[in-house]
Amino acid sequence: MIIDDEEDMCWILSKILESEGYETFSVQDGSSALALLGKQAIDLVLLDIRLPHMDGMQILETIKKRNPDLPVIMITGYGSPELAAESIKKGAFEYLPKPFANQQVIDIVRRALEVSKLKKEKGIIHRSLLRKLLLIGETSPETEIVIPKPRHIPLSFKIMSLSLALIVAVGCIWMVYQNYFGWQEKTYPVSYTHISGIAFDGEFVWTSDWFSQDIYQHRINPDFPPVKIFHMPGTHLSGITCRDGKLFTCNAWDKKIFRHNLDNKLTILGEYSSPGPNPSGLFWDGKHLWSCDADTCMIYRHNPEDLAVNASFPSPGPSPVGLFRQGNYLWSADSGTMRLYKHSLKDNGKVVAAYPLSDKEFAAFTMSGKTAWIAVEGQDHIYSYNIRKFPELTNF
Repeated sequence: MIIDDEEDMCWILSKILESEGYETFSVQDGSSALALLGKQAIDLVLLDIRLPHMDGMQILETIKKRNPDLPVIMITGYGSPELAAESIKKGAFEYLPKPFANQQVIDIVRRALEVSKLKKEKGIIHRSLLRKLLLIGETSPETEIVIPKPRHIPLSFKIMSLSLALIVAVGCIWMVYQNYFGWQEKTYPVSYTHISGIAFDGEFVWTSDWFSQDIYQHRINPDFPPVKIFHMPGTHLSGITCRDGKLFTCNAWDKKIFRHNLDNKLTILGEYSSPGPNPSGLFWDGKHLWSCDADTCMIYRHNPEDLAVNASFPSPGPSPVGLFRQGNYLWSADSGTMRLYKHSLKDNGKVVAAYPLSDKEFAAFTMSGKTAWIAVEGQDHIYSYNIRKFPELTNF
């Protein structure tokens, strides 16, 4: 359903989507839209944010109260990062700023419908597995049910048997859940395609996009909505790290590393010269900042105050793009070899293990626990993998 007070815009969107085989309905105001939702089965809503009588935000809230799973894409010619983030917070799947390209509309609608379908299928699979594991089902009319004569069973034995059965059932459900959902590659959709850095602060995933010159803060759920968007004009963001209330970025154009305040503008608190001409990744471990450089092919450790380099060692690959420290080990990802390397910090950064990370040339990397997060240049998705499933390489 398309909700826009401009008939020309409704006509344009209808033609774009109908050319892809979608059936469309168009209305010009909120009352008509809500009335149609009560009569017609709708799979997706394209909603203009500026409407007469009832604005888009009010309609969005009403739709989400009636049908929380219905994907809503906000359309606006008055777009701003704040307005976009607000609509996402209220439950919108994504926002589409005017003017837009035909393919942009098709891609975002297709992605929204795919996510909606996956969520429904996941719910069906969950219910099916639970029915099978807990033996919940219906008997067919033809089934003859034979009820044996009851016999006396001690109450203590009944309680023990029930407890054991419950433990087994819970264990089976957990194993099935992990096999079907916990150890699979996960994909998170985003609305941008030139990701240069990924960071995880324990609650949110932060990303940087070198083309749009934006920093995004995402909440981790299947829709992966941006909670905040920060525009950083005049920059070429090439890396980001955020942890323990500290945020750093690096800029390949200026050959600089920046320390930011976590305010509404990510105000720069300090800028420092990068040790190499092409800083390509950062990680703050709570005590030191780590950086890598794609031209020098080196990995650096910095003092926390002035970011002077106090240790360094060579990158095992020609194009390092991300780092992560875990205890006495540092992990580095290289887009040239498409591998993840494990370095021993007790042995001057010696590589002690290596894993194939992706079959595509990725542009950004970080980790959280045993989960590796990567992004591929030109793709509008972020991928997460459990590294326990990666085969360890013998030759590196």
